[in-house]
Amino acid sequence: MKEAAQQRAARAKKAMAARKEAEKERQKREAILAKQKALAEKAAKEDRKAEKKPKKKVWWSSRLLVIS
Repeated sequence: MKEAAQQRAARAKKAMAARKEAEKERQKREAILAKQKALAEKAAKEDRKAEKKPKKKVWWSSRLLVIS
């Protein structure tokens, strides 16, 4: 009886450790996805800003350059 209880406890301990590890991995994946999403949103915002910003023509150049 005592041995069976110890085996159950050992299995429960292993299962708990496995669940904890799986949760860590899930959180890690979610953090990576959140970071990628934030970077994509930032890039999209910068693109929208660049589209709105008028181009400046430089008069002092030998060629007419367009600077964004």
